[in-house]
Amino acid sequence: QHCFLSYRKFRHRINCVFLLTDLTLEFVDLYPTLAEPAKLRLSVYLVVFLVMMSVIGAVMVVLFVSTVRELKW
Repeated sequence: QHCFLSYRKFRHRINCVFLLTDLTLEFVDLYPTLAEPAKLRLSVYLVVFLVMMSVIGAVMVVLFVSTVRELKW
């Protein structure tokens, strides 16, 4: 059973190495399964943090530019 579990986990790699398809594995009673979902490299919190920092930076630039314009007039 350990062999079947490890096969299901790394099915895509095994198929690529031996140039197999899901149809070629059916003769040994290994039926096609879905590959594991891809893991996200960036967390959602990091993306939200970067967006918020960009918005804050843009607001600071706008305030600075408007202050400089107002002082020159």
